[in-house]
Amino acid sequence: MSQAVEGQETRFLVDTQQPYAQVLLEYRPSGLVVASYVYGHGLISQARDGARVFADQVRFDLFDRGDAGQGAAFGDRARPSR
Repeated sequence: MSQAVEGQETRFLVDTQQPYAQVLLEYRPSGLVVASYVYGHGLISQARDGARVFADQVRFDLFDRGDAGQGAAFGDRARPSR
């Protein structure tokens, strides 16, 4: 699967073995990785803009469902625990 915007082609590596297809990588025809995605029960992290990604460039979406399925928490540009 691919998409072209203003002459720039982006290709997508898609995991079709999940109940809903999930994009794992966005990359250029040259092989340069533009974005990568990590999934658990949902999207855990997204790294974008180049093959080298540092901790402060990773976006984490955190969800806290609680015991009764209440609430959600979002974190942006969080650093992983060490």
